Amino acid sequence: MIKNIEMEISGTYSRGVNFAKGCYNTEVVLEDIELNVGYYALNISQGINGISKLDVIRSEISGYAALNVWSDAEITFTDSKIFSENEYTVENEGNFATIVINNALGDNGDGSTFRTDITFVRTELNAAASSTSTQNVINYRANTFGTVTFVDSRINGSGIGYAISIGSEDVVVVVDESLIISDNSEMEILIEGTLELNGIINDNGKGSVTIGELTGNGYVTGSNVSAWA
Repeated sequence: MIKNIEMEISGTYSRGVNFAKGCYNTEVVLEDIELNVGYYALNISQGINGISKLDVIRSEISGYAALNVWSDAEITFTDSKIFSENEYTVENEGNFATIVINNALGDNGDGSTFRTDITFVRTELNAAASSTSTQNVINYRANTFGTVTFVDSRINGSGIGYAISIGSEDVVVVVDESLIISDNSEMEILIEGTLELNGIINDNGKGSVTIGELTGNGYVTGSNVSAWA
């Protein structure tokens, strides 16, 4: 467990907490941490054996990406705040996200498939971008697998992009209790797979909504409810 630490790390391609290649079933708990990193605040690399487990509790995590994942992982954020800011202008850096789950089958991957399950409990997710870049909040890329679960959490976004972008039909998004989309957000929601709505989504944003399949007995409220029709 890592507790009660404030860290600020700058530099190109810098990492805060890094699960390195060759790790095996590594478990890390971050509690009462303030971590501000120039690039990837939390990074789970390619070539890891087993399942990496990461619990973030009562912490503030920020970076170009707060979390970047390339291997099997189970991750929980509880009572935390997560931030990202994208000030890049070049094409390959100017479109990223606060939470990035990569496609290992792509050009930069190792050809493997992996599963990433993330749970946000009473957690606030934020994304900001310059006028020349795009910053999503959550981005599962194509050919990814896993679940994203929200429990009494909130998404804020001033970037131009997606609040939730799920580019794979093999990823399920679950809303238990509630999820709030802030009223200053024009970010879109795209879920290629299934949204399991067991609670309430309070969407006061202004972005479009595209859902592959909607299940559950929950409902949507807020000023943007018509986008869910």
